[in-house]
This record gives sequence, structure tokens and C-alpha cells, in this order.
Amino acid sequence: MNTRVEPFPATPTGWAATYRIHVAGSAPDRVARVVNPRLSTPESIRAEFELARELGAVGIGPAILYADHRTGLAVMEHAPGGHLTGSATPRQAEWTADLLKRLHGLPNTGRPRLQDSKVSESLATARQRIDAHPSLDIYTEAIGRYAEASQFLKETTPVEKLCHNDLNPTNILFGESRSWMIDFDHMGLGDVFFDLATVILSLRLRPGTEDHFLRHYFQRPPTVAESRRLESTKSTVLLRYALMTLALLPLSFDFAKAAVSEKELSRPFVFRRNKNESHEAAVYRLSRAFLAGGLNW
Repeated sequence: MNTRVEPFPATPTGWAATYRIHVAGSAPDRVARVVNPRLSTPESIRAEFELARELGAVGIGPAILYADHRTGLAVMEHAPGGHLTGSATPRQAEWTADLLKRLHGLPNTGRPRLQDSKVSESLATARQRIDAHPSLDIYTEAIGRYAEASQFLKETTPVEKLCHNDLNPTNILFGESRSWMIDFDHMGLGDVFFDLATVILSLRLRPGTEDHFLRHYFQRPPTVAESRRLESTKSTVLLRYALMTLALLPLSFDFAKAAVSEKELSRPFVFRRNKNESHEAAVYRLSRAFLAGGLNW
């Protein structure tokens, strides 16, 4: 059969690769996700695929057609949508609020915490980079502020819910009348405000759209306490992404040579390579964009 396999655009991480599969004259397109076994354990891959199957069955994500945690391969229906490259509209924000309400309303007993190991490993790697490269001293403040904010939010978190924990723009697809969540390798029990804050930042919600999003999620205006918690969490989100993105770079990377000014930074959550720029340099520039946003919030 005439089969065409097309890789999706590269992302900063190497945790998985995703491909669109088209068979001429056959069934609708499919999407294959291949998890890198060197960066995930069989247990975490199994948990991710089980969550993906569950969320696909209730329409939060694409339906899973085949999954094998031993090979790290999952095949799913192709969601007829794409990623946003600009700010979400009020309608798109409403669809995403609906998805989050449904996700956070699922039973939370016996759930994994896939994000915990990835975050802790990334923070340890980021500390190694900071200790080895004097040009990364600015990240020392980020480490301290992130630790303090995370501890405060952890101590004051209401009952934890099942959360996505990585709602960057590439993990939300938008069609003509709905949206989907994808890539569940960070899922687990967590703070709903982390998901809410990440959506607001990653989808670049304008003030009016942010208000619409929150009212739709809560089914009422957020309280003063909720608004304050949300603002605090936004800084935590940006600092976590700054450190986790830094951890993607090898220890041998020349951070001093790749130093960039704030004028050269792109927006947080926007991964784009400049002309003649290496993948690693683009990842570092993204990390610095997250860092500037988190420290200046």
C-alpha cells in the first residue's frame, strides 16, 4: 500500500517522537507516538499509555487504537486540528476550560504522579549545569525562588486532582469546534492551578479572554484568594519550564558563547530556530525566555 509517514515538527524535548501516518485510499490518518525508552521507565510508559487510553475513551484526547508499553509505541486517531501560533480566542479558551473541568473531575484515587520524577530529575540536571558553568549564575535565583514557591503551593494546595501538568502549546490541539489534549507523560495528581496558569501563559490569553476562561472553568468569577494563588503559580510555571528546558542541554554546551540579550529572546513557550541557529542554541534561548518571564513576574 502507498503509505506516507511524516514527522511532526521538532520540539525542545527528546522524550518522544510523533508521526502522522497516511495510507492512500484507506482509513483516516493515524498518529504514532514513539517514546524514547532511554528517557522513560517501562512503568511510566505503561502509566502514560493507560492514561491516554482512558482520556481518549472520554474524548479529552484522541482515541487510542494500539499501545504497547514494552516497545513504547502508541497509535491513535488523528485529531483534525492544529497548534495555536497566536493568542487563543475566547471560544478556544472556553473549549480548553471544558477539557480541564472534565479532566480535573475524573476520579483521583490510585493515580500516578508521572511529573514528579521528571521534574526532580530535570532540577538535579539543571543544578549540575549551573554549578559547572559560571555564566549560568542567574539561574541560581530561579532555583531558590522555584523551591520556595513550590513548597508554599504544596503546603496550601487543596485536594489534588488528576492534572496534565504540561499544557504547553504543542500539547493542545484546536479544531473547528473543539480542542483535545495530547502527550500525557507528565500527568498525575497535582494542583489544578498549575494547569490553569500554564494554559493562560502558553495560549497567551489576553486579559478579557483570561477572565472568560476562568469564569467558564469555575462557573463563577474566581475569588480573591484564587486570583492571588493563580498569579503566584504563573511565576512557578515559568521558572519550572526555565529549569527543565535548561536540563535538556548537554553539559558540554557552550553556554557563555550562546549568551543572548533579553531583546533576542522569543516569547516563553515559543520554540523557533533562527536562521543558522542550532537546535541546542534555540533550546537555550527558550530557557532564557522562561527565566526572564519567571524572574520578572
